[in-house]
Amino acid sequence: MKFKEFAVGLFAVIMTFLLSGCSVANLDSKDLMRPPKPTGEKAQIQHVIEQNAGGQKYTFKYPQSGEYRSAVILNDINGDGTEEAFGFYRTKGENPQTHLVIIDEVGTEEEKQWELVGEFTTALPEVTEVDFADINGDGVMEIIVGWNANSTVTNVLSVYSYINGECRQISSEEIYYDFALGDFTQSGFDSILLMNLNTAEKGAQASLYCYNDKEKKITMISSVLMDSEVARFYNVTAGKVDETGVYAAFADGITGIRYNTQVIYFDVPKFQLECHVVPGGLISEYESTNMKASTVISQDINSDGIIEIPICTKMPADTASQGLEYAGLISWCNYNTESEDVDVIRNVVTNNKGGFYYIMPDQWQGTVTAIISDDTKTMTFIEYRNGEMGNSFLALRKYSASEWIDGGDMDGYSLILKNETCAFGYKILNESSYAPKEQEVLNSFRAMGSGETAV
Repeated sequence: MKFKEFAVGLFAVIMTFLLSGCSVANLDSKDLMRPPKPTGEKAQIQHVIEQNAGGQKYTFKYPQSGEYRSAVILNDINGDGTEEAFGFYRTKGENPQTHLVIIDEVGTEEEKQWELVGEFTTALPEVTEVDFADINGDGVMEIIVGWNANSTVTNVLSVYSYINGECRQISSEEIYYDFALGDFTQSGFDSILLMNLNTAEKGAQASLYCYNDKEKKITMISSVLMDSEVARFYNVTAGKVDETGVYAAFADGITGIRYNTQVIYFDVPKFQLECHVVPGGLISEYESTNMKASTVISQDINSDGIIEIPICTKMPADTASQGLEYAGLISWCNYNTESEDVDVIRNVVTNNKGGFYYIMPDQWQGTVTAIISDDTKTMTFIEYRNGEMGNSFLALRKYSASEWIDGGDMDGYSLILKNETCAFGYKILNESSYAPKEQEVLNSFRAMGSGETAV
């Protein structure tokens, strides 16, 4: 009951903060700091902001996430070859306001100068994220801004347009937790997918907003329930599901005991938003293999333009052996909208503490396991049958750069690659039908972080 009362109260506070088109917020005086004076073009832009602030003290507001993190963003949204400026600042006073100002160069070619061409204000004190997308298909990008009232679960989305010298808001204030942009409707221009977690007001839900030419603003065209057990998203990626052009948001999230990925896409023939949950692995398995969810996220791993989903487990264990540390296993998958299931395209065996991984051949699946040495530097591959381990056949080891001696006796290890900080070697341990050839090792080995390989 206490959580529900708090969530209801928080929602009420946010909604009372919202004003239509022009509005405002509050701020501690310790945040009211002016940045160092810029020079040149940026100095002209800041001068416009100072004039608009009317002599009041103000602080620039920086977006907390996303690609655009500056308080003054320069972007050519209409493709005319000249950038427009979008500034965020907050004034002090009895009625403090957070401002979005749109500043453009106007006048003749010889006498152009930066001028304020549009302004919007809100009561919400923080800027969560800023992005740009062509929502109405006119070839000019709209400005998408997420606002926040110091909440960890609720943001407010606003969409603004600037075209032919006119600025206007083309959205109501929409409540969301996270959002994604893209051509979800396969119409040739962008729409906005808003995602919400489960709260006291409504269940976890995704909603798709498109531009309504009749109403001249974005409106919701479809919604779908999401997994109500997800407590937060640690990554949201948007991209193609497959080669047919289906576009989706991949929301990597965490529940009480496991991670999962929700694939949210618009079924054009059904004219319906769909959401399907792909289990991603138990939290306990992530912890036991030293795997961090924030680094294993849905992404395009092979540059084919299609997003892959990670499913993380451990290599199979020998029930008779105790005290061994097993390597992690990441199965990278494509989502199949026809079967509503995943197709595995790549398995990688990981030594997260050692900082490297190995792309596993398909024939090793279920018949090979891998263990990590006590010093975490070595990963050893072992034959595996009916729950029992057999002969070891391949070892991969990490060395510091100073440890590896070129041409020296390295206990039978051959060099895979070496950089300024470390070196990696491999050794064939016993005869086995699974033992790879040298070129196969070089092709399949990867150093973590850089993805560095020997080929």
